[in-house]
Amino acid sequence: IIGYDISKGITTMLTLIEDIKNLQRLKGLNDTQLARALGVDLSLWSKIKNGHRPPGGNFLKRLAQKFPELHLSILEYMTKN
Repeated sequence: IIGYDISKGITTMLTLIEDIKNLQRLKGLNDTQLARALGVDLSLWSKIKNGHRPPGGNFLKRLAQKFPELHLSILEYMTKN
């Protein structure tokens, strides 16, 4: 686990990504299907999923619209960043 001292945002970003991946598994979506459902490029989702890029505002908005189950995770991420 990444230390909380480094950045609150890093820890919450990883938590959000894990929540997205868990929901993705529950819904039986592969990466291409998830990216398509969110209306984003597969390469963007790959970068976010692998922690190489933080999720931006448009991504979070689309995520919240498509998967309301993630509202609390998104809110927590947004309040810490």
